[in-house]
Amino acid sequence: MFSQPAASAVHHDAFGHAIDPTVGYARGTLLRASEDESRRLAHCERLATVRWRAQGAAAVRVFTGNRRNYPVQASDLGSVCEEWLGPALAADEFRHAALAHLGGGAAHGVGLLNRTSAGLIAAIHALCDGRPVVALSPAGGRAHASVARGAALAGVPLVEATQDGPWQAQLQGARPALVLMTPVTSNLDLIDDATLQQMIDGAHRAGAVALVDDAYGARVRPVLLDGTPALRLGADLVITNGDKAGLHGPRAGLLAGRDALVRRTMSRASEWGLEARAPLFAGVLRALQAFAPEHLRSEAAHGAALHAALAERVGDLAEPSLLGPILREEAVLGELAARAGRWPAIVPCEATAALAVLLLRDHGIVTANTHGQPGASAALRLKPVGTALADAGGPGAVAQAVADALDQLSAWVDQPRLIAGLLFGEAA
Repeated sequence: MFSQPAASAVHHDAFGHAIDPTVGYARGTLLRASEDESRRLAHCERLATVRWRAQGAAAVRVFTGNRRNYPVQASDLGSVCEEWLGPALAADEFRHAALAHLGGGAAHGVGLLNRTSAGLIAAIHALCDGRPVVALSPAGGRAHASVARGAALAGVPLVEATQDGPWQAQLQGARPALVLMTPVTSNLDLIDDATLQQMIDGAHRAGAVALVDDAYGARVRPVLLDGTPALRLGADLVITNGDKAGLHGPRAGLLAGRDALVRRTMSRASEWGLEARAPLFAGVLRALQAFAPEHLRSEAAHGAALHAALAERVGDLAEPSLLGPILREEAVLGELAARAGRWPAIVPCEATAALAVLLLRDHGIVTANTHGQPGASAALRLKPVGTALADAGGPGAVAQAVADALDQLSAWVDQPRLIAGLLFGEAA
C-alpha cells in the first residue's frame, strides 16, 4: 500500500485529494503545511490554558495516550539533574532500568534522545551510508513521518511496505542498509510477533540493520498481547517513547541495542543537538523505575469502555483499538458530508482537527489532533490516561460530546472560513 511510488505517481484519498506522501494524508486549503499545523497547535494551547486558569487542572483532560509526568525525587535536583556529572552518576542505574524495560542483555547499550523521532532521524543518517532504508508497517499503517523526513535529510531512498504486500521482495530488491519496523503504529495497527520475527530475519539476510520503532509496542506487545520484546526477537536496535502506553515520564526517545550501533546513533544525535540533557535523563530514569504493567492495563480498560459508549452513538464510525476508539479522518469527513447533504469544502485532516478543537473548547478534551506536532496521524484517537475519563464525566459523557460535536460540525462542512476560525482562532 505504501510502497515507494514512481516519481510521477500520485495517490489520492477517497475524496480525490492528492495525498502528501510524507505525512500520509491530503493537505487542504487550511492545513496546507507544517506551519499551519503549528498555528493550530498554538491556538489549541491557548484554549487549554484559558480553561485551566478558569476551571483548574481537572478541567483539561488528556486523551492522547501520553501521560507526561516528571517523576523526579527532590534528591535528584542536585545530583542526577546536574548537567555535567548527573547522568554519569546514575549511568549504571539507568542502563539497568532501560534494558530491563526493553528486554536487553549484557551485550546491549542504551542512549536517550529528546524525542523518538529524533532517534529515528539520527539512526537513518548514522547507519545508512548512502544506501536505502526500508520501512515495514502493519496492514493499513505506515511509518512515522520522521522516517520520510530522516531519509530526505540523509539523502537516501525510502521504500515503504506493509505486511500484507510483497514486503520480502521489496526488501531484497532495495538492498537496504537499514530496515525500520513499526509493529504498533500510533493508530494501533499491529504486526504480530511471528511476522515481526520474519521481518527482523529478513533484514539480516539482506545485510541490513534491524531497527524496531517500538514507541507504543515496547509495552503494548508484552503487556496486552503477551508478545516478546524486540531485542529478544533479534532486533539490532529498538527505540521507545518515555511517555506512551503506560510509561508516565517526560517525552523522550529511549534507544537500546547493539552497543556499537547505539554509540554511532548517539554520536550523530549529539552532533545535531538531538540528545537528551540531564533533567530529561533523570525524569525517564524515575519513570522506568516506577513503571508497572497495571498502568497500561488500566488505560486499556478505560479505552474499551469509551469505545463501547461511543459505538452506541456513532456506530462503526468509532473503530476499536487496544487503547480507545479511533475515528479515521476519511470516515469522519464522509459522515459529516452525509449529515449535511452537501459536498465538503475541507479535506479529511481538517475535519478531524476541527472536531478535536470542538472537544477541547467545549469539554477540555486534549487529543493529538489539537496538541500533536506537525505530521501526526490525522485520525481522531481517543486514548484516555490517568483520571481523564472520569474527570470528563465518564464514557457516556465523552461519547455524547463527540456525537454533539459531529452534529455541530456538519453544519459547517462547506464553510471553510468558519472552520478556519475554529482551527486558528481567526478567519482564513
